[in-house]
Amino acid sequence: MKSCQEKLNKLNKNFIIINKIRLIFFMFILILLGTLILEKNSIYWLIYILILSIFFIIIFVFYIPSYYKSFSYLLTEDYIIIFSGVIFYKKILLKISSITKINIYQTWFQKIFKVKSVIFFSPGQTTLISCLDKQSIDKIFLEFDNKFN
Repeated sequence: MKSCQEKLNKLNKNFIIINKIRLIFFMFILILLGTLILEKNSIYWLIYILILSIFFIIIFVFYIPSYYKSFSYLLTEDYIIIFSGVIFYKKILLKISSITKINIYQTWFQKIFKVKSVIFFSPGQTTLISCLDKQSIDKIFLEFDNKFN
């Protein structure tokens, strides 16, 4: 029997790439907004760009890879257990028998990297696992088919 740590499933490695590209896109939009609102030759514009750059570098270099490393999930016989968090660590226990609906969606951006997101609906709780590959989604659905059939 495998230990709990060996059974933990991780997100697809494309999670880091997808979120870094999103971050670059949002940084570009914020720079454009700053350019439209502030005068280009003012000291405020320079300070705005400097603070924005520092903020995005911190997120780009530290937060996204740390979140990827901290996120994992475990499929047990009765529960889906999700572990995540960089600053605040959280553990979500989702009872399989209480799940009423499962949605799988794929944004145009996720299609490029061949990953999907899964949303679990249960009374009083909605839980998202994003950036899963096809094998992980098949594994989740096989577990649910075995449970309910």
